[in-house]
Parts: sequence; C-alpha cells; structure tokens
Amino acid sequence: LDIDVQGVQSVKKSTLKPVYLFISPPSMEELERRLRGRGTETEEAMQKRLGNAAKELEYGQGEGNFDRVFVNDNLNGTFDAMVKAFKGWYPHLKEVQLPRPVIFAGPSGVGKGTLIEMLMKRFPDEQFGFSVSHTTRKPREGEVDGVHYNFSTVETMKKEIDEGKFIEYAEVHGNYYGTSVASVEKVQSAGKICILDIDVQGVQSVKKSTLKPVYLFISPPSMEELERRLRGRGTEKEESIQRRLNNASEEMKYGNQAGNFDCVFVNSDLNATFEDIVSTFKEFYPSLNEYAPDDEQKTCTTKCVIS
Repeated sequence: LDIDVQGVQSVKKSTLKPVYLFISPPSMEELERRLRGRGTETEEAMQKRLGNAAKELEYGQGEGNFDRVFVNDNLNGTFDAMVKAFKGWYPHLKEVQLPRPVIFAGPSGVGKGTLIEMLMKRFPDEQFGFSVSHTTRKPREGEVDGVHYNFSTVETMKKEIDEGKFIEYAEVHGNYYGTSVASVEKVQSAGKICILDIDVQGVQSVKKSTLKPVYLFISPPSMEELERRLRGRGTEKEESIQRRLNNASEEMKYGNQAGNFDCVFVNSDLNATFEDIVSTFKEFYPSLNEYAPDDEQKTCTTKCVIS
C-alpha cells in the first residue's frame, strides 16, 4: 500500500496488521530541490506539497508510528537497506537472479564497439540485449514506440532525470535523449545480458542506481596510440580530435583508479584483448553458450568445447 499519513492512521484503526515503512527525505531543503527540479509544479502547488510534507515528516518521525524509517539520501543505499529489512520480515521471499548488465567504458577510439560486436558473434542467439533509449523528439515515419525509441515529453523526462531514473542523458537541439534504469531492467527481465557502452559520467550515474552491473574499462596502450587511431579514422576535425583526447585523459584517470571497475583491459592487440574479455565473461556468466572461434559456419547449437 502506497498511502499518505492520513491513510496510515486509518489503517491503524482497522483489523489489518501491516508492516509500516516511512520514506523520508534527508532534509526539507533537499525535498524542495527535488520538487522544483521536476519543473511541473506551480508555486502554489509547490508550497502546498511542502506544507503537507512537513506534517508528514513530523508524524513519520514520531516514536512508534512506523516499524522502520528510511532516509532516502542515496537511492542505491536506501534500496539495499530495504531489501535487507524485507528479508528479515519475509524470510520465505525468493530473489530473482536476473543477468547482471555489463558496462563497457573507455575513451572514444579505443575499440569498444568492435569488441562488443565480436562478443555478440562469439555468444550469439540473442544472449545479449541493448536497452531502448528515450527521446522527446517526435516519432519519424515507421518508428514504433518502445522499439526504436521510448518516446516521451520534455516535462516527463526532466522529472524522471531529477528522480534519478536515468543512467545518462543529453540535450540535443532542444530534445532530450537518454538511457533509463527501467529500460535496462526490461532487457534483464527477458533473461538477457544488457550491454551498455557509456562514458565515465554515465558510469558514475549507474553507481548511484539500483543496477548491479559488471564494470569493464577498455584502455588504449598509450595516449600516443589513441591519437594515432583517432587520426587514422580520417573523419575527425582537429578541434574534435583535441576534444576527444582531452576527454580521454580524464577518462583514463578515472578508469585506472582502484575500485572503479571490475576489470581493466589494455587494448594493445585486438584479438588478444578480445580473448581476455571472453575469459572474463565466462567467469561472470558461466551459463553463456559459446561458438568455437574456428566455427566459421556458426553451426554449433550447444555449448562448444574449445580445444
């Protein structure tokens, strides 16, 4: 039951014997910041909500009114605390073990896209999946909501961004684009490993979410080699190359910092790096079905023994 304090008081007069949980903001100032961040409230509605919130907080923090009070100052930490409490109250509950998403991060030009493509060929049959992005632009002819994009509005996306429901987002020409936590969870619910190719800023956002992915960082052997690869594309202007190199320097600092990633791979040799990643995937996802690297026709229909 998701009810207000008045509803709680009514339940206490009934024959129901529920567990009472109260979710509190870290402060009234933070609550006001979150409400204003939605950008959907009039000032009158805002003040009304804050007035009600002050009364609810007073009741919520009153001794004996609730079995547990959770202060939501960090979504991920609050969720974990609630899960632990639920296990105590309901020991018969069974947790659904969904495939953990996997995050690929690293500087532009390091080879993430190529490595992901190789992985999907080695582990085929839709064992991996990609989340459907959100956008506020209008659908183009032939585009289907939920397939090509999850189409939304600026107001809704801004509200959900403020509520921490997006892993990453960007505003392009007045429209928002982004990857939501829910879109990743949808891939998980289908029994697939969701692959996310995101930047370091996106990684930091994921760490604040309820997702529990495997974090992989792909590093170039050196900044000099990365610059050589970027220039070798022949598609970048000098200004763009310099911007990418500056970003790469910051990403490398974060990527090589202890504890930020589960594994760091130095992509000095594409095939060797790929085989190292394959070995890592087998450890994290032992149920994956694999094609032998020499199976050119991809005719292996069961787990292959690689000799």
